[in-house]
Amino acid sequence: MSSIYEFLERRENKDIWREAVDQTDWRLLNPVDRSRLDRLIPAVSYPSRSILINRMVTHRPTLATIIAEDAEVPPSRPQMILNEELLGNCKIGKKYQWNERDQKQLLELQQGNLSQSLKQAIEDYFFGTISDLVPAIYDKSMRFAMEVALTGACDFTDPISKAKFSISYSVTAGHIPSALTGANLWSAPTTATPLANLEAHAETVYNTIGKFPDSISMHRTQLRQVAATSEAKIAWLTRTGGSGTTSQDLTGVFLSDSMVRELISERVNPATGAEVIINDAKYSEELANGTISDKFFLAVGANTGYYFFGWDGYIERGFVPTIENRLASGIYVVNGEKTNDVPHRYWTTAVANFIPLVRDPRYIAARKVV
Repeated sequence: MSSIYEFLERRENKDIWREAVDQTDWRLLNPVDRSRLDRLIPAVSYPSRSILINRMVTHRPTLATIIAEDAEVPPSRPQMILNEELLGNCKIGKKYQWNERDQKQLLELQQGNLSQSLKQAIEDYFFGTISDLVPAIYDKSMRFAMEVALTGACDFTDPISKAKFSISYSVTAGHIPSALTGANLWSAPTTATPLANLEAHAETVYNTIGKFPDSISMHRTQLRQVAATSEAKIAWLTRTGGSGTTSQDLTGVFLSDSMVRELISERVNPATGAEVIINDAKYSEELANGTISDKFFLAVGANTGYYFFGWDGYIERGFVPTIENRLASGIYVVNGEKTNDVPHRYWTTAVANFIPLVRDPRYIAARKVV
């Protein structure tokens, strides 16, 4: 009878789980569609660290310089915003320790006398467990990139390894305004002015980069908070020919999701309309004591009342080569065993080097509204 390690390393089995790993881009059990989020903040593999470093150089073309007769032309100096040493601190990994119950299942599989459906279920368990390691890497990278989108920085201490990761970008003044408070909170329906907030914020971004945001991402909770405000109800009544005044009774006025999306879209991008992305995707995080909690990607710690402006690909989850994979790019998955001790131990590990990549920090724009 072969061990779990020998079973997984057989050529025919290795081809199966490697294909499953290659085809897995997000958690198969996640009920929220992550495809839009993955386009907004894509995962990109770089064949070398040098290429990623070059992408981190901020180059903004400027006007030519007047040169005196016989004088040298002064060089322009692109600003390096990340150095290579930081990449060594961005290794992320996930390890699954196969247990005695797993070994018993494998023995049942090898002894035969099983129905085809049961045999397939056991094989799916082993290969599916391996393929789930890759989404764990992608989810971690998305969690870091999302915090950069919301705050321009990420300062994280892993709850299990206690290892720390920290990165910070220089955010343009006004692109992450101070958090709303008191009567201005979007959760205060009679006094909040979310549409005015969004319009002013989008105009600030436009005055910096010369274009309005392509999209805005928020939780559905924030969308419905906007719908409940007197400001939004009056705006909708006014644009549809009603008597949109602050003195009228707005108690019975209901705005559907599509109505609110339309109002927000116009305020964020008056030129072409901004896509309103509802981002309620979650990830599962294991703590040091073994408990597992589900958390929103669009959050900073326990605070979920944020929105952020976006352009597809303006933030990347950049993966660079790992030493474990002989300096090849992407996520590396490997099986291991330790048989010189009792009990024997078998495991499967996924590992990658990653960095949240923002080529132009001027595009980072977000706000806490609740």
